[in-house]
Amino acid sequence: MFKTILLVEKDEFLKDFFTRVFFIDGFEVFHINDHEDISKLGNKTINELDMIVYDECQHPKSFSEFLKKSLQDAERTKALPVLGVLSKGTDPEPAHKNFDAVMIKDNFNIQLLTDLVTRLTNS
Repeated sequence: MFKTILLVEKDEFLKDFFTRVFFIDGFEVFHINDHEDISKLGNKTINELDMIVYDECQHPKSFSEFLKKSLQDAERTKALPVLGVLSKGTDPEPAHKNFDAVMIKDNFNIQLLTDLVTRLTNS
């Protein structure tokens, strides 16, 4: 059975890239871009999630807060691990308050990404 990732990414190229990388490692990927997409997911999909990969540089803080609140309404998703993808030059230390793990977009390493996702979904 596939584990499921919710990918919050607006850039179509990156969305396709992340989806392929995660699929190769045995993950099913759902995508959302904005507030409307969250409501379209439905409770069944939300309750199947194992992790969230969130591109912070594509979304305002208000969206992040809305996403967290929406997912916390489902009991199972309260403790979902979240990997934050940050833009170049972002200090990762403060981001650890909001995310279980972080990656800097411009210092990208596929092996590190897949290791982080595997570790976070197995814990």
